[in-house]
Amino acid sequence: MKINNSWIVICLLSHDGPYELEFSTHLLPSLQKFNIPYYIEVIESKGSWLKNVAQKPGAIFNAMEKYPNKDIVCLDADSEILSYPSLFDNIPEEYDLAFHTLDWNTWYRNNSNIKELLSGTMYIRNNEKTRKIVEEWYFTSNNYDMWEQKVLSNILEKNKDIKIYDLPLEYCWINSLPDGKDPFIKPDNVIIQHFQASRKYRKLIK
Repeated sequence: MKINNSWIVICLLSHDGPYELEFSTHLLPSLQKFNIPYYIEVIESKGSWLKNVAQKPGAIFNAMEKYPNKDIVCLDADSEILSYPSLFDNIPEEYDLAFHTLDWNTWYRNNSNIKELLSGTMYIRNNEKTRKIVEEWYFTSNNYDMWEQKVLSNILEKNKDIKIYDLPLEYCWINSLPDGKDPFIKPDNVIIQHFQASRKYRKLIK
């Protein structure tokens, strides 16, 4: 298996929390299986799930500083790589960010017309434009009572010069609906799946 030299996976974990188990069970073995380089940032719990996930852009920024010659792939601890994610080797240079936008009409079949940015799998080009976005993302997430994923969506609405590549669902497939049932859609070749551990832990993390 090839070892990639242009990007590195980063993951945020809270110390002595349930996501350490999720990481060691799902993401870590798959990173090792495909020989993918990774950087883990461990933080002390901030007292809530919302405050903990607000540290994600900070971890991304730290990785951008630590690895200035690598682009960043940010994965949640409860994700698993099922096949080598070759798309990350081939995203055209002109794109700054890549993530999947979930169409609620298709995913939930609820006629809501909502399009949701998913931050569970993200590709961040390591350049000055994205560093400024990540800094604003971190500041806003940590100073307002708002989910980091929604914060980023709002920031990108105001920064149209950031060129976004739409990752296919295969790169951020959630393996169950909120009620625990199987999704209506499953691609033939899922590359990265997410277990949505936050459904279990969101109210438990202190």
